Amino acid sequence: MPISRGYIRHTLTEDLLNFGRSIFKPSIFLRASDAQKTKLSSKICNKFDYENIVLFPYARSAFHAILKEINLPKNSTILLTPITIGPMLEVIIALGHKPLFVDIELKTFCVNLDDLKKKLETKPSCFLMTYLFGYVPEIKSITKLCKDAKVTLIEDISHNIGSLYCGRPLGSFGDFAIYSASMLKYVDGYNGAFVATKDKSFAKRLDLEVSKYRDPDPIRIAKIIRTTLLWNFCLRRIPFSFFVYPLLWLIKRFNREKFEQILGARIKFKSVDKLPRYYFEDISSIQCETISEQLDKLDNLINSRIQNSLTVAKVGKHVLGHELIPNYSECSKIYHHTFWQFVVYVKDTYRTRDALFRIGIETGTTNLMNLASEVGIEMPMATILKNHYIFVPVQKNSQKSIYAKFFSILKKTLN
Repeated sequence: MPISRGYIRHTLTEDLLNFGRSIFKPSIFLRASDAQKTKLSSKICNKFDYENIVLFPYARSAFHAILKEINLPKNSTILLTPITIGPMLEVIIALGHKPLFVDIELKTFCVNLDDLKKKLETKPSCFLMTYLFGYVPEIKSITKLCKDAKVTLIEDISHNIGSLYCGRPLGSFGDFAIYSASMLKYVDGYNGAFVATKDKSFAKRLDLEVSKYRDPDPIRIAKIIRTTLLWNFCLRRIPFSFFVYPLLWLIKRFNREKFEQILGARIKFKSVDKLPRYYFEDISSIQCETISEQLDKLDNLINSRIQNSLTVAKVGKHVLGHELIPNYSECSKIYHHTFWQFVVYVKDTYRTRDALFRIGIETGTTNLMNLASEVGIEMPMATILKNHYIFVPVQKNSQKSIYAKFFSILKKTLN
């Protein structure tokens, strides 16, 4: 049976129930109460040993609030890794600051230490570091470089919630951490986000900033719920096999551009002076409720994902003849990867995807943008990641034979 590259973490029943509630119980769209926020914030702190949590509608909103509250002078230099969502760059530009990109490395897809050292010499104000795919880098070295340079470190843990370095959760190493609870994430709350920080007084300032946000737009949140439900249904094994895959096959056959558009990036980069109003709407009751429910499932989800990924790695090693997981022997001791996505190198993305699609495996490269490329800056390793790494569909209950076919095709296209 055909399989897709990913799936929604909610059960279909949960999304159907929330869709019904969105019609018959409009109170779920109200701004989350102080009590609800406090309860969820405490739950996040207790689960990950964070000290202070502030809830936001989006990660981009959280990033904006942090940059605003640290009172940077105009035209400050903000370091960031290039593979992330476009709105992060929009926030930097809208606040009158200058982005400076730091290239990545291709073991854990995080920051390249040599390039970071070089860019820190320019005396930037802060560094937004986006972890990718659930892989854990040598965070100790990164934090030391930033601390020595007196640069504020903001960890974007949206792909890496639950990941550990030496038994300590990512998000607890920098000055701030941001998590986005958007669709397909391990903790998907119909969007919603949070900031973790050790600084209690700063957390109070962020809380004060959020208190000025508008009430949530019920139409916007209802649309997110409907979209999540639709994707949840379409990515289920039976609907995908008997309806979605045949439809995609026809679209691909007659209109390749439309095929790529359907499966491509949803969040684009737009150079704007004024950010959209919805960035500054408070988190809603349904988003808080859903984030809390998904947190309860996180440990089981991650454990299952790790086991499935290790199965994939063993099959891949057998077929390709080399290790597929960085720091594999130390994985559980130091680098606790959570494999939000499992990525592998291919020589020709177009050819490999086509060969896989013909046997019923739909996959592709990351839909995150290479923001450096968008503004005309060459980042060699980021370009390689964007152009030569594809996702292995790590599906629940998939048979080893499927992965054997996947890697056999991969091996042929590498020659």
